Amino acid sequence: MTNLRNILSTIAFFCLVVFLVYKCSTGGTSKEDILKLDGRTIGTVIYKGGTKLEMEYEIDGLKYILKKSRPYTSIQNGEQFQIAYNPHNKNDAIPIYYEPVINEGIFETTNSLGDINWDINNYFTNQQIIGFDYKVNGIEYHKAQVIEFGTEKGDIILDRLYPVMYNVKNPKIAYILLDK
Repeated sequence: MTNLRNILSTIAFFCLVVFLVYKCSTGGTSKEDILKLDGRTIGTVIYKGGTKLEMEYEIDGLKYILKKSRPYTSIQNGEQFQIAYNPHNKNDAIPIYYEPVINEGIFETTNSLGDINWDINNYFTNQQIIGFDYKVNGIEYHKAQVIEFGTEKGDIILDRLYPVMYNVKNPKIAYILLDK
């Protein structure tokens, strides 16, 4: 019985050490805590394939790579989003998909076509995603876009035509402007 107690104590101690090492290595900061901190920069999607996503961002002249799994489907290489990061551990960062970067001169305006689809309420990733259609140079595109979690379905007029900003070089990169 004493031998079993020693084994269980050793296992419990080992689990505690593993947990503490994990917390220290990840900064121990939750997504909500990171969003409350002052660290902000811009990240660029450098790889999106299957269930993997890599974003590059720069802080104080140093480049970092943020790796995520399960990106939403219509995200494109070259898209840019705000990145929130922990100023005490700059590797501890999250993309803010509902804050895309729309650079003047790179984007032009068109209008959405038809109804907006309330595609996904993804509580697993704490994201809400809408879908919309738009046309550029006679070609019709469909795009999914993350909106801020907590936005109510009634906050968006689904059958209204909204302005859409699209990237001139890659029209698959586009964002609907729901506040216009």
